[in-house]
Amino acid sequence: QVATGLSLTLLGLGLSGMMGTSFVGQPGARLPNLDIPGLTAMPVIGRLLFGQDPIFYISVALTAAVMWFLFKTRTGLTLRSIGDSHTSAHALGIEVIRYRYLAVIFGGACAGLAGGHLSLVYTPQWVENMTAGRGWIALALVVFASWRPWR
Repeated sequence: QVATGLSLTLLGLGLSGMMGTSFVGQPGARLPNLDIPGLTAMPVIGRLLFGQDPIFYISVALTAAVMWFLFKTRTGLTLRSIGDSHTSAHALGIEVIRYRYLAVIFGGACAGLAGGHLSLVYTPQWVENMTAGRGWIALALVVFASWRPWR
């Protein structure tokens, strides 16, 4: 799985670099910040917390919803049990393949949301190697935190 993931990553880097050369330097659409009246004017934390773009607020809400789902619902606990031991979950009669596909689809949707944020807010134009390995850094942080996002 690691070799396949790495090869797909390198393929994506090469294809995007080759296909995106005509878009270099062209300004793209920019997603405006949502300034919350009254709260944005607070000293120090006003602009930091209440002057962000809509995708920031969606990602914070999505993070809380996913944590609640994984730790408080039966389906989330089932998904976590599959991650711990897929053979034990299969022996209990859980459809492991179905859960895995759904988890990969959801992970892809979250990666798409992150890519949208990167290209609409962070860097509102196409730049080769735009991600600069941020996904690998995030994966390393998750591994170093022992798979616990609140650490």
